[in-house]
Amino acid sequence: MLRKTVERISENFIAEAVASPNLLADMAAMEKYMAESYSGRIFVELLQNADDCKSTNICVKEIDGNILFANNGRPFDEKDVIAISRSGSSSKKRGETIGYRGVGFKSTTYLTDEIIIYSDKTYFTFSKRICSERISMPINSIPMIRIPLLIENIDTKIEHEVYQLEQNGYNTVFVFKNAKIKEFLEEIKQVDIGMFIFLNNIEQCNIAMAQYSTQISLKRYCHGDGQIVEFTDIKNNAWYIVKHNGTALGLKYDIENKRIIACDESEQLYHSYLPSFDKMLFPFKVNADFSTDPSRKHISIDEKNRKRY
Repeated sequence: MLRKTVERISENFIAEAVASPNLLADMAAMEKYMAESYSGRIFVELLQNADDCKSTNICVKEIDGNILFANNGRPFDEKDVIAISRSGSSSKKRGETIGYRGVGFKSTTYLTDEIIIYSDKTYFTFSKRICSERISMPINSIPMIRIPLLIENIDTKIEHEVYQLEQNGYNTVFVFKNAKIKEFLEEIKQVDIGMFIFLNNIEQCNIAMAQYSTQISLKRYCHGDGQIVEFTDIKNNAWYIVKHNGTALGLKYDIENKRIIACDESEQLYHSYLPSFDKMLFPFKVNADFSTDPSRKHISIDEKNRKRY
């Protein structure tokens, strides 16, 4: 049961923190750096994690200044709690899943000082304030995402919203308390279909913020030696995906005339599963397990990438 798992992990991590306060302070500094480096990519990190846990549907909502991100993928287990708590301890293998560093979720600390997670009938939180009170250490010396803590008293509106999401098939809900709505809203407005083309599982994305809402729907099906990714709510917008030795080409596809066409210049990007900011010289997309800078925004120039180029 997840509740007992969180309780055990919490006790172990509290003991570690009390025994090594300087290490904990170093982790707090690293977390701050990660949040700043990943700014503007928080939705992308949540999206990739949802896809990795085999979600087909995701939902983003805003309730009284809180942001809720829900997915219908595999619920949290012990490995997930440990991976989200420990930097770089993720069991994901590079090339097999989108996220592999085990640190991307820490970018969400840019949004808030407290995150509540609901999964497998259990509520637990990452909170600098609560953690500071629990271990009697200065709040600035504590990383937010380190010690998971069980919680019992949930705001009634949040609890009701989580219940409704669960009734609609969502298994895991992240609640970002008193979030920086304005900053997240600017990021959400930049969400486009390019973020979904090379994912493996997600077929539906519903965003319902107070000042902005949108929906992205797609389906994937085999076609010849490749796969068609069709965005069903955007007329005649589809991509033909061809994979070879871990590299995939994304070619714009004209559904009505059943032919490949050149994509717009703004679409011809390098992807490391999710789009980078780096443009291709040719009118298609390339996706591979490219090394990137910490922000995941740019492809790094290293020996591994030179071979892929």
